[in-house]
Amino acid sequence: MARVPVIGRLSPHEYIALVASVSILAFETLLRVIIVFLPKSVIDWCYGRSRILFHRFSTHAFPKSTEDRLPNDIREAKDFGELCALWGYTYEEHVVMTKDGYLLGVHRIPEIKGRVRTRPGTSTGKAVVYLHHGLLMNSEVWVCLTHEQRCLPFVLAEQGFDVWMGNNRGNKYSKKSIHHSPNSHKFWDYSLDNFAWHDIPDTIEYILSITKAGSLSYIGFSQGTAQAFAALSIHPQLNQKVNVFIALAPAMSPAGLSQPIVDALMKASPTSMFLFFGRKAILSSVTTWQSILYPPIFTYVIDTALAFLFDWRSHNIAYSQKLAAYAHLYSYASVKSVVHWFQIMREATFQMYDDDIGSAWGVLHMHAYTQSRPSSVNKSRCKDDPNSNYPQPTSLSLTTGPSNSPTSTLSPIDSPKVISSAHSPPTGGGPAYHHPPSHARARSYRPVRFPTRNITTPIVLIYGTADSLVDIDTMLRELPNHSTTAISLDGYEHLDVIWGQNIHVDVFPEVLNALRTWCEGGGSGSGIRRYDSKQGMDGGLSRVFQEAEKASIRADER
Repeated sequence: MARVPVIGRLSPHEYIALVASVSILAFETLLRVIIVFLPKSVIDWCYGRSRILFHRFSTHAFPKSTEDRLPNDIREAKDFGELCALWGYTYEEHVVMTKDGYLLGVHRIPEIKGRVRTRPGTSTGKAVVYLHHGLLMNSEVWVCLTHEQRCLPFVLAEQGFDVWMGNNRGNKYSKKSIHHSPNSHKFWDYSLDNFAWHDIPDTIEYILSITKAGSLSYIGFSQGTAQAFAALSIHPQLNQKVNVFIALAPAMSPAGLSQPIVDALMKASPTSMFLFFGRKAILSSVTTWQSILYPPIFTYVIDTALAFLFDWRSHNIAYSQKLAAYAHLYSYASVKSVVHWFQIMREATFQMYDDDIGSAWGVLHMHAYTQSRPSSVNKSRCKDDPNSNYPQPTSLSLTTGPSNSPTSTLSPIDSPKVISSAHSPPTGGGPAYHHPPSHARARSYRPVRFPTRNITTPIVLIYGTADSLVDIDTMLRELPNHSTTAISLDGYEHLDVIWGQNIHVDVFPEVLNALRTWCEGGGSGSGIRRYDSKQGMDGGLSRVFQEAEKASIRADER
């Protein structure tokens, strides 16, 4: 059927989604404006009413004992420092100024629990690890866990590492620039490109200048991995300063959202996000609603949103962990950075931001393309699937896989044919590679892609098989085969990789053994102890596991 000009650019169900989205956003904006002028007593009354309603209709309740109230203490912690203080760790706060004038807050845990350095801001002589958060997050996501042995920075510190955690421009700890006010549109005019050109390399330079180390190990989560993929691909010299890149729930070219109407609309016109959310920070009202809603209700809202958009059920994350961590989940980010992700999903390639936002090409033609690309809920097969077109690699086995899965190996991908087939359909019975349609290829230009095959730093991908944002087959095709390792976690979703109940068993051994293999000084003389998922460690955090076991016994006795 011929499409009506202009009106026919979107299908009827996309127009319904558009009208519904605008209506909801208008209503939410109106409520937010009203809330701004409400006195604190009224807000407290709303909070109390939501609390009463929750306890009337729900079986969940806040625990009463001192030990069981820890999730509430974590939830109420105001910042990174208070979260560290709950566990007895001393931290340092640093400020990095990027070359384009943004001031980024960086946090550091240089010593083991209970030890205070007399000369902060100096070298420790230890191997350095740099952790970076995901989209709409900040460094608090690493330290808001309800058990010490599941908190990666604390584990790394006890293992003898100098641990640093970065923050993106615009978030809670980096909302300042020497050129622009956060109230201006120019402050928020940034995308993944800016993270790659400035935030990541400038932060790494600063950390190395303070620690006097020759290189560091990078651990990213979600968008934190995409920022590293991009930065390492466009800064060849940066590869000499990163000895290993460990990607938790790696993101490069997600298939899309699980909600088909929203997914189709955003892919058809990614820049419609500007219409919905403006050109500053996205979802800036989250903190307002967080202060009004009783925490379990806020947790329910987040769970519902994650299930609606990504089909995540979060069964591997304890309810107490959600209560504690969801309060630290959101931080400010630019609308433009989210638009960039939808451009990547639309084009099915890891590309730089497309500045030609005035083009009607996406609205006119992308609906057919999004229907031809596999949906995010149709999971791509992992490299260990015998029916996949990836030959089984044979190389160094470093550790065992997750506790609830058969033994797996930490092995470099050894598949030159797969890598070389990135621009041609793969042979064999594997999944077909989806090219953009002919009308896409006929455009007068193509947005510049990040040349990820140029990365020479060893890469370790740790991903969940139930993660709708990880397209592992596409990712492996776009990474160098000689230095890439992929490890699957059976049944893990996206957030499970940092907040799951068994990450100290399934994830941390993989991380620490990779660090021992590749990081600077990672041998016997580095002071880095071996981590064993079953036996704990040779000292260090072994006491943490013993304390956790005693606490569990006391809880059972009660």
